Amino acid sequence: MENVPALLLAFGLFLAGFACVAIEVFVIPGFGFIGILGGIILIGDIVYTWITFGPIAGIVVLAASLGSAVASVWIMMNTRVGRRFRLEKNLKGSASAVSVGREALVGREGVALTTLRPSGAALIDDERVDVTADGEFIEKGTRIRVIEAEGPRIVVEVLHSGDG
Repeated sequence: MENVPALLLAFGLFLAGFACVAIEVFVIPGFGFIGILGGIILIGDIVYTWITFGPIAGIVVLAASLGSAVASVWIMMNTRVGRRFRLEKNLKGSASAVSVGREALVGREGVALTTLRPSGAALIDDERVDVTADGEFIEKGTRIRVIEAEGPRIVVEVLHSGDG
């Protein structure tokens, strides 16, 4: 029971270091001061535990630190936010392969899904397509027509009520 304060200090250092690293991973994007501070605290805790309680305790704290880091990354990558950083499906082909056949869109009509200032998204033939307006801003929901498709660039204009 004489080592209770030392044990509490070691446990407190572990929690503080883990909390700093967790804040850096889950709250603050990037790798900055809080994450480095957390890493230093964890390394200090490992050294402190090794010196105070012996090599086996130091190895246990090292394993707990590494295990909690791996678990944190696994948890992060399986959350809604983490899935945004992961490629969920296979990309078939490159950008040039995707743009092949877009010339067939010329003359097709659709609707602007976003305000085109000058670029944005439109729904053409039940497909979401990145488009560029021809010289003017086009409000969301406006009927549009494809006037040019060259490579990945698709140019649209407003479809006026007398057109088509």
